[in-house]
Amino acid sequence: MDLTTQRKLKIIESVKQGLTYREIGKLYNISRQRVHQIATGYKSPASYIPYWKKIGLATEEQWLQLQKEKLKKRAILIQTQQAILERKKLKEIERENGIRADLHGIDNKKFQGRDLVREAIRKRDNYTCQICGKKWKRGKRRLDIHHLDGLCGKKSQAYDKAGDITGLITLCHKCHLNLDENRKKMSIARYKKLST
Repeated sequence: MDLTTQRKLKIIESVKQGLTYREIGKLYNISRQRVHQIATGYKSPASYIPYWKKIGLATEEQWLQLQKEKLKKRAILIQTQQAILERKKLKEIERENGIRADLHGIDNKKFQGRDLVREAIRKRDNYTCQICGKKWKRGKRRLDIHHLDGLCGKKSQAYDKAGDITGLITLCHKCHLNLDENRKKMSIARYKKLST
């Protein structure tokens, strides 16, 4: 038995005899905290084996890479679950309104959420402005979607992904800007801009 093991056993025996940590520390010329550590078998965090070594990885970088891969897989799973929920909600909306928004041919990776609903409305209206009849051409600006119930712009973001598809129509940008309600908004915005 080496000296440190003997000292450890003597310290533990002294604790069992009822001596305080301070008294034992004075006997062996160590602090009461060190006596407590020896008596309780405390190991410093530096002596612990890191988890990445326990599972057989050579470096901490490998551990971090493994964690990144797990996070990527979780993110993909969450995105997939969200897409499924959005499709279910869209189908419920279509059933409630008696409209089947034809989503075949719409790239679901490109359009998600509100954009998917908007693209379905554009397709339903045959990519044509419902006021002037202007057709959308590939490579040009997409046609606007107008809320017939007045929810337009930032207010429509909380519109629960267009709860009533029948309340949406396709308009070209020019016709959308020339609607009375949009002209009023623009004139108020210009007035505020001039007054500041």
